[in-house]
Amino acid sequence: MVSIKKLTLLMLFLSISPCIAKHSNLPSLHNDNQEVATNDCQVDSSMTTKGLSLNNIICIAIKRYPTIASARSGYEGYMEMIEAAKAGYYPQINFNVQTTKSSGIRDGYANTPRVTMQQRIYDFGKVSSSIEQSKAEADRQRGNVLQQIDNIIIQSGNLALEIQRLETLELKSKNLLQGINKVLDIAISRSNSGVSTQSDYIQAKSRQEAAEANLFDIQTQLSTTRRKLTTYIGSQYSNAKLATIGDKLFNRNILQYPINEKQIPTVIMNQAFRSMAQAQVDSAKAALMPTISLVGSVEKTIHGYNPNNGKYKGNYNYLGLSVEQSVFSGGENLAKLKSAQKQLNLADYDIKTIRLELNDQVDSIKLNINGIESRIKVLASRLKSINETRILYREQYTLGSRPILDLLNSEEEVFQAETNLINAHHDRWSYYLQYLVVTGNARQIFKLEPLVDKYLGQSNGK
Repeated sequence: MVSIKKLTLLMLFLSISPCIAKHSNLPSLHNDNQEVATNDCQVDSSMTTKGLSLNNIICIAIKRYPTIASARSGYEGYMEMIEAAKAGYYPQINFNVQTTKSSGIRDGYANTPRVTMQQRIYDFGKVSSSIEQSKAEADRQRGNVLQQIDNIIIQSGNLALEIQRLETLELKSKNLLQGINKVLDIAISRSNSGVSTQSDYIQAKSRQEAAEANLFDIQTQLSTTRRKLTTYIGSQYSNAKLATIGDKLFNRNILQYPINEKQIPTVIMNQAFRSMAQAQVDSAKAALMPTISLVGSVEKTIHGYNPNNGKYKGNYNYLGLSVEQSVFSGGENLAKLKSAQKQLNLADYDIKTIRLELNDQVDSIKLNINGIESRIKVLASRLKSINETRILYREQYTLGSRPILDLLNSEEEVFQAETNLINAHHDRWSYYLQYLVVTGNARQIFKLEPLVDKYLGQSNGK
């Protein structure tokens, strides 16, 4: 039978532990996190026929790309380490059976089951610094998840832009081929009428073959880019149309979005590194101080004599206060403290460097956008004048007052001007996309926050 004394001691110890936890502002063991309400991007069959928007493409890529799943697993692992660190606040209860051999008057073996209990009362921040280190590791991994998401936004977004660029160039290349074919028809008609020589036909035929080769090259690039995008969004969308991407989404209003450091992965990871260094400083300082704990033990020898009091099948219980202090460790704790302080200084410098580089990158993107927009105006004006020239040259060639070479050159110049204008527009849109990612606003613009919150829970900073 269990003695009244032993039960009283056990109940006293367990009743004290919650009081200690309460007055130490200890966290609850229960997980109170609620499931975050999400509004996942859903793509139905109608969207594949009407056209996948850039939001659809990015969202699908994020949900299926393995690098993000890998980063999420790492993040969830570190979140569990926080709970493991919090365990230091709670009672540690252990059970063991000790077998001893006595000699002398009480000769023989004794088997003694024992329950030991320990509750920290004050440790000068040892447990709290361990928790902060685990939180910093989780924050660093959270930054890694966001970085992987931003990488997918850039990669899948630029692939969608590249597909649209190549589709537009394909159309313009077909127009070029059609225009040269018209010139070739005129050349054949003039040659049959004896108005022009065979050389006009040869020159037109040569340009026709060059235009066909250029069209095949663009179509090859388009097929390759579509295949790359399929890697991100899956083969089920390989034949899906893409909705038009243009100034409605990417315009100068985007430049009004400020830098949002709370959503920039590199800033998050470096701030987490600083928090980790600060926690290491606190841990090193705490290691120089004692740990005060409430300790207790309940034991009952079931065979032989109790090794603590010599009583046959005796009980032995105790409750006491333990003060543990490292007296000498060869300077290990002081060395750890100095190292942690150096790491803290390093983290501060790294954060300043990242902010400087971030501002420089944003300024560079803005300058590129301004330069391209100025260039677009010139290119649009040039295209208009070349189109007018082409119409004039075609009339003049028909009348015999303009050589065919000028007309063929005008057709190619129109195509080249259209190509330059198309490339400029898409380069500008790509810079706008880059600006959103660099400033930490892309996930908000593309309405990905519910999905990100689902991946990271309520820890995703706003």
